[in-house]
Amino acid sequence: MGAGLQAFSKQYPFYTNKKMFSMNQTIEPNHLPVGRIRSALVKYLLLAGLVVANIGGQAVRAADKPPKFSRLSVTNVHSTCMKTDIEAAVILPSSYAVSSSRRYPVIYFLDGHGGNGKRLFYDFYKDDLLKQSDKFDVIMVAVGSLNTWYFDSPVNPEVKWQQFLIKELIPFVDAKYRSIAKREGRAITGMSMGGHGAFYTAFRHPQMFIAAGSTSGGVDLRPWPDNWDISAVLGKKTDHEKNWDNNVVVNNLNALPKAKMAIYFDCGTADFFLDVNRALDKKMTDMKIAHTYEEFPGGHTQDFWARSFPKHVEFFSKHLATGK
Repeated sequence: MGAGLQAFSKQYPFYTNKKMFSMNQTIEPNHLPVGRIRSALVKYLLLAGLVVANIGGQAVRAADKPPKFSRLSVTNVHSTCMKTDIEAAVILPSSYAVSSSRRYPVIYFLDGHGGNGKRLFYDFYKDDLLKQSDKFDVIMVAVGSLNTWYFDSPVNPEVKWQQFLIKELIPFVDAKYRSIAKREGRAITGMSMGGHGAFYTAFRHPQMFIAAGSTSGGVDLRPWPDNWDISAVLGKKTDHEKNWDNNVVVNNLNALPKAKMAIYFDCGTADFFLDVNRALDKKMTDMKIAHTYEEFPGGHTQDFWARSFPKHVEFFSKHLATGK
């Protein structure tokens, strides 16, 4: 006898036994009161729906509830070009769970020096960016290149972050999520090293992004030849000066006059990158490249970037395509 039937028999013996004793009288099964039979059957059916039956030695249960929708998650993206898995943190707007057909623009966030990306969403700016994702109905994706400055390194063939971002990360996101998989649906930003990385990536691949931003970005690295592991990916400046000249943001502007890209960057007035950001602003103005540059009180700090990133998202929202 199955486990479910055994349990039922113990609770309702009159249904399976030949006789049932009630009020000290013997009642034959074919003379049971109809109401009590109906009640017993209902209870049995309810019980049977909860019982685990053994079929082929494996437990089969009633259908599990679907997994709960999670707005914040981390996913592994395999990089063939760098032969490793790279974590990407993802924020989805609440409306993503409501519609199964709507598509969303994506904003990519690049972390600063030493960062892995997910700390931006989990530790530093979680609450603000969750609100911004809902307010503007955008997907957000964050990654971090630790200390490699988002280069395809000319001196270290194992560092291929440009290939990863353009040829692996973006196609992965477009395949896994309901993104607007075209230029009009993408923006990119970052802080410090990530600000350099966002501009460097967007300016070299203007066909991929409709908007780009940088906050406190290292947009010209040449004044700091011995800092932040830059020489590990570009070579020593004294030996590889061309690598440094060719790979700073301020020298990668030639495609922008025709690109029609929305550009926003800012910097704190007490930031050590202030002068190079002012120089980038001047050069863009001289080249008649449309852009918005702002300065605010503050230094090279998380507090400054916490105030800055919402401005970036709002700026991007005016230029990104909206999903339907």
